[in-house]
Amino acid sequence: NSINLLEKIKAQKDNELIVFTTFVFDPLFFDSYLLKTIMDKNPKASILILIDPKTYNQNIKESTEETGNSYALIPISGNLFHSKIFLFLSEKQNQVFLGSHNLTHAGLTHNLELSFESNSDNVIHDCIRYIHTLLEVNLAPENPYLKKINTFYDIDIKNSVLIDNLEKPILEQTINKIIENKKSISEIVVFAPYYSHVDRILDKINTKLNPNLIKLCIQKDNHNLDIKNLDRFDNLKYFEINPINQNRRMHSKFIVFKTQETNYILIGSPNFTKRALLDTKNDGNFESALLINKNFSEFISNNLEIKPLSQDEIKISQRETNDEESIQIKNSMISFAYVNENNQLVIEYDSKIKKEIQVELLDSKLNIIESFAEILNIGKYSLIIKHKSEFLKSVKFTFENQDLSNIIRICNPSKQKTQRKYDFSDDETIRNSIEQDLEIEEIIHQCNALFAYGTEDNFADNPGVKGEKITYSESEPVEGRRHSKILKKSIISIKLNKPSNPKKPNGSSKNSTKSKEKTIQESIQESI
Repeated sequence: NSINLLEKIKAQKDNELIVFTTFVFDPLFFDSYLLKTIMDKNPKASILILIDPKTYNQNIKESTEETGNSYALIPISGNLFHSKIFLFLSEKQNQVFLGSHNLTHAGLTHNLELSFESNSDNVIHDCIRYIHTLLEVNLAPENPYLKKINTFYDIDIKNSVLIDNLEKPILEQTINKIIENKKSISEIVVFAPYYSHVDRILDKINTKLNPNLIKLCIQKDNHNLDIKNLDRFDNLKYFEINPINQNRRMHSKFIVFKTQETNYILIGSPNFTKRALLDTKNDGNFESALLINKNFSEFISNNLEIKPLSQDEIKISQRETNDEESIQIKNSMISFAYVNENNQLVIEYDSKIKKEIQVELLDSKLNIIESFAEILNIGKYSLIIKHKSEFLKSVKFTFENQDLSNIIRICNPSKQKTQRKYDFSDDETIRNSIEQDLEIEEIIHQCNALFAYGTEDNFADNPGVKGEKITYSESEPVEGRRHSKILKKSIISIKLNKPSNPKKPNGSSKNSTKSKEKTIQESIQESI
């Protein structure tokens, strides 16, 4: 009943296509900690990350050299993209992890998430169909990544294992599946970090299933449940739920439908909200879920404890909500950009206007390195541009020096420098590695891998590594907003012991060596 999802991802090998769908994406964590392992173990794999377009825009300044360049980072147009599916495909084996987890450090290590692991052909193909549908809408027909997933997609197979809301609401499909099995529901148990329009959802459940009891469960200080309009539900009770003997934030989402014979559990990305359960993707979020048979009592007794909660306790344990509007997508949206086999830049876009604009190619610091005048047409089109620079990382459209589109990272895996695996076994090895890497970006990657995403065990088990322990202040999570951890200290003091017999370069003086060491130390601290 318990898995280490991070280790599961790192153990995947010999895949030809790897797809992650996520609402929030942590590029620093993925690029510095996971990417090298995934590429080493899956050297022939195409890597796609499908992400919400608004969080894509919010993350753009946190990109590393590899973000969206060594792999395809694709914003999914429309409403909030909240689906969470990790899919690994090859001719010999397939694997999927579907649940509540985002592709972030917190989602894979700190939060308590609920995931479903499967290599079932039905589940796998439903996930392929779902992702293929998303890419078909967002990418041009000649896009190489769409062609890649086409090789795994069989249009003749019709499954209905995966429950998504591309065409029908998730709650409606779930209820219909239960009714088809002619099961009488005695009790329903709900847990989610986010709630909205709960009365409308309960009305739907009571009308269709008429359960004897509905338990709404929350984790204190990790919910936004408003109970003002819920007094009219006689079969409703409130409970607190927490991990057994753990102090972890629960990001899981589940609805349990209990019968005399069996339990049905809806798990996946949907919170207990109107946009997740009652709407399709046209009016609500993009969501994905599975309805599985599982002994709920066993599931709870092994992992969670539940106890009754008063209405007053619910009211005083609500977190503050943030109603700030998300970044709005521009009239012209760049859906994807990549370098083709002829070394031409292909920019796929969807525009609501026809206008002569400037195409601006940007470096890793978002500085303009090339600019071209082009005409946008209304609708979905592709621009093909001959570029000169080897340092292009992103692209955007502007008009009269004002941004007209979003910024998109340019996918060009063939030109990327592959990160090395770093050896942190002792101080001298670290020092030699840093001195060999003259580019500050490589030094930053080393520091990220060594300090920013380690655990306390890294320090306890590695006496050669000396550094101040990192502490975090955690911002309150809000539905539809990025949840991040912020360093309380702005600079990490990295202390590397000087080797007893350092090797001096030929022709170098003692003073010049000290000067070089000082410059490296200062650069590391300033960069972090």
